[in-house]
Amino acid sequence: MNRRNNGKRPSAPKKDSIKFLVFFDIDGTLLDDDQLDLVKLRKSISVWKKFGLVFGLNTNRPWSESAKLYEQLSFNGPIIAENGSYYKLNKTQPQIVSTGIDHKLPQEVLKRLGEFSDRKKNSQIIVSDDKRILLDKKIVDLLFITASRQYSSSVYVRRYGNINRRQTRIIFEMLRKKLSTYKVELLPRFGKIIIGNKKVNKFSTLDRLRKKFFNKYKVLMIGDDETAIRRYPAIEMIAVKQASSQYKKNSDYVAKRGGVEGIKEIINNYL
Repeated sequence: MNRRNNGKRPSAPKKDSIKFLVFFDIDGTLLDDDQLDLVKLRKSISVWKKFGLVFGLNTNRPWSESAKLYEQLSFNGPIIAENGSYYKLNKTQPQIVSTGIDHKLPQEVLKRLGEFSDRKKNSQIIVSDDKRILLDKKIVDLLFITASRQYSSSVYVRRYGNINRRQTRIIFEMLRKKLSTYKVELLPRFGKIIIGNKKVNKFSTLDRLRKKFFNKYKVLMIGDDETAIRRYPAIEMIAVKQASSQYKKNSDYVAKRGGVEGIKEIINNYL
């Protein structure tokens, strides 16, 4: 099914005959250069939940970074974190996906970056969850590793507080070579490198969760992921207006409006 070009509201089953499970990505979707009005979105979600919709997060971020947003929007469904490395059915009941990744992966990444950094002057490696330092104009070369990741690792590359695309590409190629048994992805839009298990991703874990717990639900994934590939027909990929061209190309529906109005447009087209 592809609704991108007709611009018409698609026909849908009656509300009582279908259940919806709606997942949101965070970066580039709920949080972007143009910030969503989260208070307004929360009010809309509270109404939609009365119709039986279940809302969850599906993100590259670890749960510790996602928890505040999950609470802020009053979501009532699962959380898939660290690019599919694990999920929780809700905020209090953890269900860990078996990834086969050693918990020492972040330490291995730190070791490799340390070897790289030793060859450069004025570079700093910082392991933290406080991303405000990414904007520090006084640090010449910064390699920032998110501290709270458990099953994957993320690396931000900055120079004087700005995304350093050339250096990010160099470090990406180095990590891809040194960590050949892992999946190493480059997200140039965010100046970020993600290292994780080759066997899982946000969509494979979502499909696994759907089959196990939500096989009677219609599953929507609202996002912008520039590395996403259409592979799971039971998951409808929905693109926000500002999504990457790759995600839009693979999507069943592309929002024409931005922000909260765009999300309302998406939800209303499925009810």
